[in-house]
Amino acid sequence: MGVAAGWTDEELAEPAHYLYSTVTDPAYRAKKPGSVMSLWAVDRAAAHGRTWVRRGCHFPSLARYYQDEGFELVHEVQRTRAKVFLMARRAERVAGLEERFRVL
Repeated sequence: MGVAAGWTDEELAEPAHYLYSTVTDPAYRAKKPGSVMSLWAVDRAAAHGRTWVRRGCHFPSLARYYQDEGFELVHEVQRTRAKVFLMARRAERVAGLEERFRVL
């Protein structure tokens, strides 16, 4: 395994965008702004010729949420004080994304 954040050297060689943690206002939870941001990242990565969108998180419940959003758990890495869940989703164009933004 490579040194860079827990991804293998082979994974790091693949074209990818990295989606860092996102935070949304709970008042907007019903409109799922986090889901729309994830879809935007997936669409943008595809538009820029990337193969993957990758992200990481520290909480098992958040990792499960991201899996429900189409991300696959790729690695669990123990850091000094916490475990990190590294996840990936294949980049693809997302139909109807503009409408999802309008709803927000």
